[in-house]
Amino acid sequence: MPEFIAANFAWFLASLIILVGVFLYGFADITRLSVGRVWAIGGVCFRDAIRRKVLWVTPLAMLGVVVVSMLQHPVDQPDAIRQTIKFCFFASGLVVTIIALIVAATNLPRDIESRVVFTIVTKPVTRLEIVLGKIVGFARVSAAMLLIMGLFTWGYLHLRAWYLGKQISWTLASPQLDPAQREWLQHFEDEGLLFSQTIYTPVRLAQYSDIQNSSISKLFILGGAQDAIATFVIDRSIIDDPSLAGSTYRLVYRIPYQSAPKLSPLPAGVPEPHPSITTVILNGQADQTLVSPQQLTRAVAGTSDPSAGIARLDLPNPGVDIPTGIMSQLANIGTFTVQMIPSSERYLYEITSDPVALQVITPGPDGQPVVRELLPKAPPLTRGSVGRSGQQLRSAENGVEPLAIFRFLDVQKPRTINGKVPFELKVGVDRSAADTDTGDKTTLEITVADRVKGKHFSEQPVLVNVENRRTAFFTVPAEWIENDDFDVVIKNRSPNSTVGLIPSSVLLVADREPFVINLLKGLGVLWLFSLLVAIIAFFCSTFLSWPIAVVLSLLILLGRWTWMQLDTGSGFGAQVANEFAGNNPGLARVVSGSVDALTSGFNLITSVLPDISPFGIVEQIERGSTIAWSQFLPPLTVLGLFGLPLIALAYVILRNKEVAP
Repeated sequence: MPEFIAANFAWFLASLIILVGVFLYGFADITRLSVGRVWAIGGVCFRDAIRRKVLWVTPLAMLGVVVVSMLQHPVDQPDAIRQTIKFCFFASGLVVTIIALIVAATNLPRDIESRVVFTIVTKPVTRLEIVLGKIVGFARVSAAMLLIMGLFTWGYLHLRAWYLGKQISWTLASPQLDPAQREWLQHFEDEGLLFSQTIYTPVRLAQYSDIQNSSISKLFILGGAQDAIATFVIDRSIIDDPSLAGSTYRLVYRIPYQSAPKLSPLPAGVPEPHPSITTVILNGQADQTLVSPQQLTRAVAGTSDPSAGIARLDLPNPGVDIPTGIMSQLANIGTFTVQMIPSSERYLYEITSDPVALQVITPGPDGQPVVRELLPKAPPLTRGSVGRSGQQLRSAENGVEPLAIFRFLDVQKPRTINGKVPFELKVGVDRSAADTDTGDKTTLEITVADRVKGKHFSEQPVLVNVENRRTAFFTVPAEWIENDDFDVVIKNRSPNSTVGLIPSSVLLVADREPFVINLLKGLGVLWLFSLLVAIIAFFCSTFLSWPIAVVLSLLILLGRWTWMQLDTGSGFGAQVANEFAGNNPGLARVVSGSVDALTSGFNLITSVLPDISPFGIVEQIERGSTIAWSQFLPPLTVLGLFGLPLIALAYVILRNKEVAP
């Protein structure tokens, strides 16, 4: 039961505030609650906002959208409509948020200052009805503004789409149009520029090298071009346990290797390089370095480079030692990732399910060491070298062919078009100078591996010509996507081009719906956000003057989001210690502990602030992705956890506030 309470503490706290503040403290007002009086007060609040001419802001926002969209410099017609959608939703969200904030923060102070509240409190109206009525009024004001902006958005976007569609038709009429460009534009003429589609994104992107050119059963990575990461989860017992006193902490590698096929001979006098692994320790998200190779030492004399954390795989027991001070910092973090960087493109390294282990080597009573071994929490992830556009996928070379595998999970049965399932592909392309001069295309080969059936559909691959950062469209046979667990396998067939990939480079288009429905869903999410803003601003105005209430409301709204953008997650203290303390273990512990303490304090403060990230839908609508009805649940949850308790607190404060003699 305590674990259940801890897991649902926010709900228990919100329920407690509402129960005590309204149902216990204000039980008498609950019994007298009248929906008619609440709606009437909301109507007064709404008419007051209209008299203040708040709706006059919407024409200015519309004019701004038109001017900015006319001054934009889009790459093509689809980019122009995407930018226009972004401008429209940004303007709608900005206008409704600012108006909700100002109207809600100034309403009660103005009523008190103008003595309008004197008339209200002399009527048979409870303070609870006043609070609820004003919230209803603010909600009606926001709905009216979003209705106006929504009608404008719908009309203006359709006008823009019609004009841009005409441009596409004129371009397609040109006989000199490039075939690839014609195919790409024809897609938008057939499907339209305004659309919303249900998109499935891969759960992960992995990359490795294949030497059979057909089987994907064994995972190999090519030295100097790919790496692998494995995540460990540990606790303080690995350091604090008395039975482990005096232990040595070692990362041991079990990575089979073999020479790459079709190797060219080395120049005379140049020795054959050794197969080796360079070790870097990252945070749990594998995006920040915690321990550099230079901070690691040799594992066994003669098996490693003592200064660069390099373990030679052609010698016994390859691995690297982790100093005790650094191991203590990693134990404080709890989760860290070991990055394995293989050397030399003359070797292929097989990555098994457990390529690395963390050994705790303790002196035994009989003089023999006692070895305790910890394995990664999950199979490793293999990756390609990271370039400007993501993981670099090269073409086949020396008999080795890199593969990029996009893993899809829990995919519902997608729609088919003439027995085909549609996909979208967007990559970065880096061509060599020779390839650029000849104008050759970059071609990718695409196949699908059904993980349920254990079958790789590689007999008739799909070939797709891609351009740098331009979406390409392709289809695969429906029988390739019969199960909800499959891989999309991509190979680069252009020797003079390198392709940059990110996890969202491949998207599965599962279904489509009219754009107007998606527009209404987006406006609905914006309305929920404006309601949250109004509740926070009204709560602050019950005990502060309206200028300070506006400032405090902004801090409450943006506090948690701002802190999340700073990316001070697991391992932040160790990262700071690594940058400022160097190899001084004592100073590193002090710096790491101080930073982690400050981080924990800010995490505690921001944990009670609302998370506004579930309200961010502009980017999703801009790229044409359907807003699922389930996406309304997170915003409603924020309103339930934060908005309703604030309404209860606003009622308690207002009931004890002298607003009239």
